Amino acid sequence: MPHHHYTRPPCKVIAHRGNSAHAPENTLIAFKQAIEFKVNFLECDVQLTKDNVPVVMHDKTFHRITAERRRHEVNRMTLEEITNIDAGSWFNEKFSDQRILTLKEFLTLPKGPIGMMLDIKKETVTECDLANVVGDVIKKVKTPGSITQTVLILISFFVSRPIFLNSRSFLLSQVSPCSMNLNH
Repeated sequence: MPHHHYTRPPCKVIAHRGNSAHAPENTLIAFKQAIEFKVNFLECDVQLTKDNVPVVMHDKTFHRITAERRRHEVNRMTLEEITNIDAGSWFNEKFSDQRILTLKEFLTLPKGPIGMMLDIKKETVTECDLANVVGDVIKKVKTPGSITQTVLILISFFVSRPIFLNSRSFLLSQVSPCSMNLNH
C-alpha cells in the first residue's frame, strides 16, 4: 500500500478586530499594532451609517465600546456624528483619541502583504445594496500597490442571501481576478 504524505497548509494568523487584546477593537491603533506583529490578515466588522457610509464597527450600538455607554444604533447616526465618538477611553484613557474608522480608511491602511477580512453584519446586508456601497469604496481606493495587491475575504452569517451573493459577483467584476482573491 503506497504511503501518502500529507502536507499541512501553513497556519495563518488573523488579527480579529486588530490587536484587540491590547488596544480598543476595530480602531486605528489596534490595526497598526497588528500590522507591526506581521499577521497574515486583519479582520474587521462592517456596518452602515444612516448616510450609507460603511464603517468599521462590530456591534449595532455603541454602548459596549464607549465610556459614556451610548446605546445609539450605528445605522441611525450619520458619519459626522459617529466620527465624534470616543472609541478608545472605555479600554484605557490613553486611547481617548481613537475614533470609528470608515471602511475606506481601513482598506487604505499601509499594510504590505497583509490580507483583509470584512465581516459584513446583518444590518448592513439587510438594509442596503451592499454590492454598490462596498464596490464603490473598493473602486475609490483601488490604486497600484494598494487593495488590488491584497487578499480580500468577505465573511457573513448571511451568505445565502441574494444581496450577499450579488455583492461577491459585483466585487469580482470591479477587481482583476489576478490581483485579488475574493472568497466567501
